[in-house]
Amino acid sequence: MREATTLEWQTLIFSTKIPEHHLLKDGDILFAAKGSKNFATVYRGSDLPAVASSVFFVLSLTEDIIPEYVAWFINQTSSQSS
Repeated sequence: MREATTLEWQTLIFSTKIPEHHLLKDGDILFAAKGSKNFATVYRGSDLPAVASSVFFVLSLTEDIIPEYVAWFINQTSSQSS
């Protein structure tokens, strides 16, 4: 089970100069790009625009594929073994 985290709104950086193609879309999959803990999670939208930091790859699905299934598959030990 993952440790719960909280978002501290006063530490966020707001900008109106972020190109549209960098904004996360509902259903995007965030995949850890760096570090020893490999995991994927599904972004499920927000009232505020959001972008992923450079420690994540963003997978945007174009087909009728369930994002939660793809994240589940990536998170399986057998999918991550070398």
